Amino acid sequence: MARKRRKDGRVQVQIDIGLSPDGKRIRKYFYGQTLAEARANRDAWLDSRNGKSLDSVSAWADTWLNTYNTRLRDSTMRRMTCTVGQIKRHFDGKMLAEVTPVDVQAFVNQFAGCTHMCAEHKLYVVRQIFSTAVDNRMIDSSPVRGIQLPKTTKIKGHRALTREEQQKIISHYHATGDGAMAMMFMFTGMRAGELCALTWDDIDLDAGTISISKQCDFRGHITAPKTDNSVRIVPVMGALRDVLAHMHTHKGLLFPTDKGNLYTETIFNKAWHKYATAVEVDCTPHDLRDTYATILYDAGVDMKTMQALMGHGDISTTLQVYTKLSEQKKDDSLQKLREYVTANLTATPTVTCTSSPALTSEE
Repeated sequence: MARKRRKDGRVQVQIDIGLSPDGKRIRKYFYGQTLAEARANRDAWLDSRNGKSLDSVSAWADTWLNTYNTRLRDSTMRRMTCTVGQIKRHFDGKMLAEVTPVDVQAFVNQFAGCTHMCAEHKLYVVRQIFSTAVDNRMIDSSPVRGIQLPKTTKIKGHRALTREEQQKIISHYHATGDGAMAMMFMFTGMRAGELCALTWDDIDLDAGTISISKQCDFRGHITAPKTDNSVRIVPVMGALRDVLAHMHTHKGLLFPTDKGNLYTETIFNKAWHKYATAVEVDCTPHDLRDTYATILYDAGVDMKTMQALMGHGDISTTLQVYTKLSEQKKDDSLQKLREYVTANLTATPTVTCTSSPALTSEE
């Protein structure tokens, strides 16, 4: 706790109360006409804190982000960084030990109306920040207790395209320059990052195969694939062969931007929206990936082969896909059965009234 005399004659005493995001010390200053008075002001402030942590939520959130999340993918790290920024703004100026469950509930309530997954993510991050603060003995207990998620909205799930929609994709792939991209999604099941990283060196039309070994991070870089199982070879099926054969160039990136660069997230989303609007099919690239899974299922492809072609890291993911498709097929079959019975096997009952013999007095 350093001290010095200021130009105005007062004595200044300082203490360190934490670290800034760039690792520099955060200091608090106390003043008095004498050293004893400055120290008394300092001690009074420390006593008022009653031994509470001198670390701010903001400083610890940055420490947590950069220390406990070193193995995250770039996309996940960007999402995490965004959430930490929201937490820092909400708890701005507060020390860790000053935060109460009410403060945390107020933070989570901001995300009412968002998707359930979004609200859960915000709560998860703030819980991790305070639980690790407890682990590091910076606070005695976490204020993230009894927190309730606000009312959220349901996100529209992924879906497989109908046969009519699939035919639209095939028939109108030339509607915009991104029609070939849609064909690739539907007939290879690739993820968006995998497709945008493809080069012509990955295409072998003679063998009828496409090699997938990398992905685009949508920030101008080619990175390793999502999982080891993401490295795979998929067949060139059906009309996709003609689409690839008739593309303008056969060198460099398969799908570059107009300037010949890798796609950014913004440019990709705009291009996809333009394409989907042009062909009048409301779908996402992941919907086309689900459509590919449906094609494999309908063709009778076994689960292990489906896992390899989809690039699933775990067979349990493929099992979930199989189960979902099986349930959909069952529902479709039952609906067809109902329609058939209604159209062909519904009879109008014939009611025959018979008169009961009249009762006589003798009876």
